[in-house]
Amino acid sequence: PLFVVTSGAEEESALSIWKFIAGKTLYTDPHKIPFVASTYNWLYYYLYGGVTRFFITALSLDIAWLPTIGRLISLAITIIGIAALYWACRILMPSKSFSEKLLLPIAMFVFIGPLVGFWAISLNVELAATVCTVLAAICFYKFFNDRPKLALILTSIFGYLAWCFKQNHIFVAGALILFLLLRKEWRLVVIVCVIFGAGWAVAVVGGSEAYVKMLFHKSVDTTLLVS
Repeated sequence: PLFVVTSGAEEESALSIWKFIAGKTLYTDPHKIPFVASTYNWLYYYLYGGVTRFFITALSLDIAWLPTIGRLISLAITIIGIAALYWACRILMPSKSFSEKLLLPIAMFVFIGPLVGFWAISLNVELAATVCTVLAAICFYKFFNDRPKLALILTSIFGYLAWCFKQNHIFVAGALILFLLLRKEWRLVVIVCVIFGAGWAVAVVGGSEAYVKMLFHKSVDTTLLVS
């Protein structure tokens, strides 16, 4: 009764979060019984699973409260996202050229408007990944002119964290590399490539076979037996 689907495939996230809480193997072969898959990156399940397990244990709740706690986590992330985007708008839009009264409504529109919809109160990976991307943008615009190396390190870290939530979030890496290549900042390109490359390598080397296959959307080999 505490579970109502608010967006596509939300039940898959709930099942994977439950597997994390129960100490079961998170990434498994989707072609074998029970034919389920954890399709997002590890940080999503660790964050939602860790926080949910804490509150279920601390408050002696039934596991049926998992979706409700997960939605509250998403709502908290949404509020953080609104604050972060408002901060980013303050940096990008000087008060003389743009009314400050519109900055907060713009930030709210992005995170709780029709672009996001029910994501703000659902078990959805996009929220945290998007917030990390906004924080990466803040670091870049805040520090690049004065301290470019620090800006790229912080931006790359937040960009990598976005990827750790959902593996198709390589937007920060792509944007940074293209920007620096256009400016012919070869040494700075190396910094970005090293940070992201090292992070991705650690995930691939340290992850299980099923996890790596999930990252690259690679099908698991199956054999059709005909009697």
